Amino acid sequence: MLNLGFIGDIKLLEPYIKRIRKNSKIHITGKSSVGVKLSEDDFRFSVPEFNRIELIERSDILVINHFSLLPYDLISKSLKKGKHIFAVDYPNYGINEFEELAKLAKEANIVFQFSNPLFNHPAVQWIKNNIKPPAYWDITCYKKDYKDELLTGLLMMLQGMVNGSPKKISSLSFKNPLALSEFINLRLDYGNATIVNLNFGSLNSDEFTTKAFAPGIFVALNFITKNFSYNNSKINPGKIKFTDEFDIFIENTQSKRQPVTEIEDYIKVLHNIASVKSKLSQFSDS
Repeated sequence: MLNLGFIGDIKLLEPYIKRIRKNSKIHITGKSSVGVKLSEDDFRFSVPEFNRIELIERSDILVINHFSLLPYDLISKSLKKGKHIFAVDYPNYGINEFEELAKLAKEANIVFQFSNPLFNHPAVQWIKNNIKPPAYWDITCYKKDYKDELLTGLLMMLQGMVNGSPKKISSLSFKNPLALSEFINLRLDYGNATIVNLNFGSLNSDEFTTKAFAPGIFVALNFITKNFSYNNSKINPGKIKFTDEFDIFIENTQSKRQPVTEIEDYIKVLHNIASVKSKLSQFSDS
């Protein structure tokens, strides 16, 4: 039996705690919510509280959603000790630091998996399994409050969907202070006859749609209205069978056989983000 510890905002980790409780092969060692502000209505779990260092020592697996609580050196030591890690959010370390962590994970033969929630959606999984190159993707995603995490999440999704990094990236950006909006366009050429047109940024209302075109195939997904179609026929995400990313992670801590979004994938995304920001800097005054 493997011991698992939770670190971070325990309220946000509630779904993972409930699922692990159903797994007879995993024992919940405890949690470390030090440094996280808890409100009066937070869900209270019968899970013992430990300081971070003690919890890491007691655990074989760590599920973390507040990496700001964990200095780089502490994560590095955890990998050296063979701790498997599931990152619910994206750590704010540098690329060089992640490359060192990747080496440590490989040497220790452990799983360091990153949550990829957009890719983990049943409809996106359907696309992954049914659309092959050549293909053209048109993705639009706007949020009222645009943050850098939006681009990270979208590129992580594409990393899983296309199973690779773009060979060429073109960019364009406009800001409209009067409308409090920002428009960013990326054209990503993956070199395998897959091209992605990605529009994202901030608007006064949320929007998230994906259209995919391939020989004999047209798919339209609207994640806001929850309308999904294939060649104008409705797709029911509830009937799509796929293994959830967290379940894959738990299985891989024991067998390490199934593909996941691991640290190497995140490093590729970070390199892409650096390239995008460099290209967008020329539009900073637009």
